[in-house]
Amino acid sequence: MPGITIQRVIEWSDTDASGHVHNGIAGRLLEAAEAELLRGLGLVDLLPAMPRVRLVFEFRERLWFGQRVEVALRVAELGRTSLTWRMSVTGPDGAEAITGEAVVVHAPGPSAEPWPDAARTLLTP
Repeated sequence: MPGITIQRVIEWSDTDASGHVHNGIAGRLLEAAEAELLRGLGLVDLLPAMPRVRLVFEFRERLWFGQRVEVALRVAELGRTSLTWRMSVTGPDGAEAITGEAVVVHAPGPSAEPWPDAARTLLTP
C-alpha cells in the first residue's frame, strides 16, 4: 500500500508540564505525514474532503522536547468511501513510541461518496 516516512523534531509546544509530548501530537504528526503523502501523489486537493471518523493512538514510549522522530504512514485499507491510515512514530533510539490508526471518508459534500477513480488508482498497490 502507498506510504511515506517523514522526520519531525518535537517542539516545545508539543510537550506538557511533565516535559514529554502531549497526546495531541499524535494527530498532528499523522496529519503532517498525510499531507506529505497526498502532496506527493498529486492528491492534496482531497484533504478538505477527508474528514476523520475514527482516531486511535497508543503511546508506548515517552518523547521529549528536541528529539527527532520518524513518522511512518501508510494506507492500511481502502474501501468504497473510506480509507484507513496506519501510523508508527519511532523515537531517536528506534523504539516505537506512538502507534495509531485513523479512518477518513471521502465526503466532498454533506455525505460520503465513492473515491474518484484517479484517487483509487493512486491509493492502492
